[in-house]
Amino acid sequence: MQLEGIHTALVTPFDDRGELDEQAVVRLVHAQVDAGVRGLVVAGGTGEGLALTDEEWARLLSVVVQAAAGRATVTAHVSALSTAAAVRNAERARTIGAEIAMLQAPYDVSLTDDEVALYFAAVAAVGLPVMAYNNVSTGISLSVDLIARLAEIEGVRYLKDSSSDAARMVEVQLGTPAEFQVLLGKDSFALFGFLSGARAAVLGSANAFPEACVRLHRLAVLVEDQSSARAAWRDIAPLMRFFEQESYVAAVKAATTLGGIPVGDPRSPTLPLPVAKRAELERLLAAAQQAPATA
Repeated sequence: MQLEGIHTALVTPFDDRGELDEQAVVRLVHAQVDAGVRGLVVAGGTGEGLALTDEEWARLLSVVVQAAAGRATVTAHVSALSTAAAVRNAERARTIGAEIAMLQAPYDVSLTDDEVALYFAAVAAVGLPVMAYNNVSTGISLSVDLIARLAEIEGVRYLKDSSSDAARMVEVQLGTPAEFQVLLGKDSFALFGFLSGARAAVLGSANAFPEACVRLHRLAVLVEDQSSARAAWRDIAPLMRFFEQESYVAAVKAATTLGGIPVGDPRSPTLPLPVAKRAELERLLAAAQQAPATA
């Protein structure tokens, strides 16, 4: 299955007590699908997956699968610090109804390439297509050679790459099978990636402004109108930069709430966006909303 379009790295809504807000999850999913988002990534970094209990993780995924109702591809982040735990997560995700398992290598210990490959192979054996996650924010970046090796494992079909290294992206594309698909995983790199041939992206920004992200993809990839794509990009680039310069989860959650879907604050130890930064965010959102509509 080739992936297309915007796949939103969903935030996880919490209520005023800090508990999972299932009604807000449903509203968020419907808003994303109605805007034209093609996929939903559950319990990743943006979704505070490591802050969820096992029960919350399963319930969140179940609510997203039911709300999406086949209208968007659901990817579950199944990473764990042990192979056995990651395999259990993948098995639960498959049972609940996820279509793809996103997996990053454990980063609390230094692993050899052989160990990482065995970890991925064990999870891929569960039967869900695997999206390898090169999450450079952990301080560990998968080498091009290791990515090529993972791409040879049966069932490892995709790579979410959160780096912004254009040369590296080209190396990965040239060094992996044609059916292995690289998805953009860094918001501020989206325009360049689309214009360089990527057909899908996993973006946290889409929680707050899904229509604008979908428009960018349509202009850059489907219509191939570079001039209009650049204009659409200029409208949202300041917001994406803001997210990446601040506490990303806190900023995206604040923007999503300001956009009309209250999703609560991040869980501790992540702090809410400071009041002064929230005022700056409001100004950026207002400026983006006042920008001329791009065809």
